[in-house]
Amino acid sequence: MPWLERWGGAAAIFAEILILLAIGRAVAQILARGRFTRELTEKDNTAVALAVAGYYFGLFVALSGLLEGEPRTLTHDLMLVALHGLMGIACALFSAALWRPVLGIDFRSHLFESRNAAAGLVCGAGLVATGLIYRGSVQGEGGFGTALAFFALGQAALYAVSLAYEWITPYDVRDEVIAKGNPAAAAAFAGAILAAGVIVGHAATGDFTSWRESLTGFLILLIPLAALPLVRWLVAGGLLFGFRSLSIEITRDRNLSAGVIEAVAYVGSAILVTRLV
Repeated sequence: MPWLERWGGAAAIFAEILILLAIGRAVAQILARGRFTRELTEKDNTAVALAVAGYYFGLFVALSGLLEGEPRTLTHDLMLVALHGLMGIACALFSAALWRPVLGIDFRSHLFESRNAAAGLVCGAGLVATGLIYRGSVQGEGGFGTALAFFALGQAALYAVSLAYEWITPYDVRDEVIAKGNPAAAAAFAGAILAAGVIVGHAATGDFTSWRESLTGFLILLIPLAALPLVRWLVAGGLLFGFRSLSIEITRDRNLSAGVIEAVAYVGSAILVTRLV
């Protein structure tokens, strides 16, 4: 019966993905010297919880990209999921290490010791964005090397957007998030990172034809990133939600509602743009 064979294959792949998630958890535990479980269960550390949730959700998103397209033999699909799944875990952990110099967030001091939930939220958003980029990189026809190449390009674009966000924002983002633990600033920044992940992941999606053609298409699809400052201006200018000064709401009032609305404006715009281009 075809339906029984299809559901059996799906169950086998789902079980393999659960095993990969367990491997991802074990590797993260080893790198953190077993502190994740203790921080989550004994110390009820919200900052660590937000970062770990982003890590797991990012892995789910990354692995979901392997399920696109026409299925082949079960053995082939299981091997493909295993290979790219392990690479997805490695890419997520490597990305987490790179977030420290890019964002200035240190897991040990800011998440474990200071329990800075704002920093944890930004870290979690970065890991979900990484999952979106990996998901796009492994979709479509192409080799293992080209997938890694476009993932690396996508991560570079994501880091560039995070730095550009700090430049276009009138207040000191790092100071608000890291030093002051401002949840409103963290929510807005996390939204910008997620929006960038949606756009970059979409740009990385597609069949590889040639380096020239594929790179050109990738760069063209990154153009919507330039619209993120416009989205902030529309929100900050009160045209959409009526804030007279979004920066004051976020920095002086620490208004989480303002930060969440700015984040939703970023992510919603990114989803819309990727459906249009």
